[in-house]
Parts: sequence; structure tokens; C-alpha cells
Amino acid sequence: MTDNHQEEINPEAIKIIDNKEPAEISLKPKKKDNVVREIFNYVVIILIAFVLAQIIHKYVFTPVTVYQHSMMNNLHEGDILFLWRPIKVERFDIYVFEKENELDETHLIKRIIGLPGDEIRMENYNLYINNKLVNEPYLDSENINLNNTSRASFTLAEICQINSVNCNEDGKTRIPEGYYLVLGDNRNSSRDSRDFGLIEEDQLRGEAKFIIYPFNRFGKIGK
Repeated sequence: MTDNHQEEINPEAIKIIDNKEPAEISLKPKKKDNVVREIFNYVVIILIAFVLAQIIHKYVFTPVTVYQHSMMNNLHEGDILFLWRPIKVERFDIYVFEKENELDETHLIKRIIGLPGDEIRMENYNLYINNKLVNEPYLDSENINLNNTSRASFTLAEICQINSVNCNEDGKTRIPEGYYLVLGDNRNSSRDSRDFGLIEEDQLRGEAKFIIYPFNRFGKIGK
């Protein structure tokens, strides 16, 4: 016996199966959207790079050029240095700081000699810190004229009087907190704390760590 039973077919299902119209499904963004997104990404990258460069320039390091002879023979006029911004100021570091004067110079470069709390004096170019004679191996004896007595000696009291800083502490004369005494290595030809007094901490702009040009002088600046 022949089974004439046939499964009932939904005509709607036939309609769907027989639909020849292709489904347009695309996972790719339109070309115009691609271009806009790419431009946006470049703009973001450029902005991030600019912000990072400004942060590094302000808070980490920056190149500076020496225009003075006051640090001879360790630094020469025309030297290009990397200026580093350390957390702590240490004795004998070389620093750039803000200081306007009659020569229209807004930044000077000197060596940090006196720190807060120090008693300091100079007698005939001999430096005494806390009543101890200090060796200064970075000085060039050829740049020191012992006959130039006007630059050969000072007391801390004299330095403090120049810019009216109160250096009296418990009956002793010491560098107060937040101030530093700076001198140039070329002691006879340097305008430094002997002329303008102590400098304040917020005047410091950074430590000169490396000579990057000229190449024959490339390297770390020694103390």
C-alpha cells in the first residue's frame, strides 16, 4: 500500500526560501567614516605628543646655551647644555636661575655653594663652610687673580645685607631656609652672590647636567 500522506508545507516558508533578493550586510565602515576617524586619531596623537613635550620641557629637562664666561673653564661660551630639574638641590651643583640685572640678562648660571643652614665665608679665595676649609677641585687657578682683593673675601653677613635677607639664627649668621649662595667658577670675572646676594629657591630653573654641544665636549658636567 502506497503512503499518500504528504507533510503540509507552510507557503510563507516557501516565500522566504525562494526570495532571490540578496541580504546586504556589510561589516566595513563607509569610506568617508574611515577618513574622518583616521584624521581624528592623528589629531589625538599630535595633541598628546604636544602635551607630553610641554611637560617634559617644563618639569624634566630642556636645552640651554651658555652666553657667559663666569663658569670658565668648566663651561664655555656657546656650550649647549641639558637642564635637568631634580627633586633635591645639592652643594656644588651647577644651576640656571632667574636674575634680572643691568645687563638685561634674565637667566644666569652659577654653582651652588651655600645651602640653607650653612655658615659660610671666603678669605683670600679660600672657602670656609661651617668653619671648615673646603677644597674646590673644579676651580682653575689660572682664572684666579690673587691681587684682585675686592673679589677675594666676603662674610655671609655682607652677602645677606645686599638684598636684605635676615640671616640671624640663634645669635649666628646662617643661610635661611629657601635661600642659596651661588658663585661662578671664574671667581675674578663672575657676577654672583657677592654682587646680588642670596637667591631664592623659586628662582632656580634647573641643574646643568650634560654638555651636548660641541661634540668634542660632550658628556656629564663634573662637580
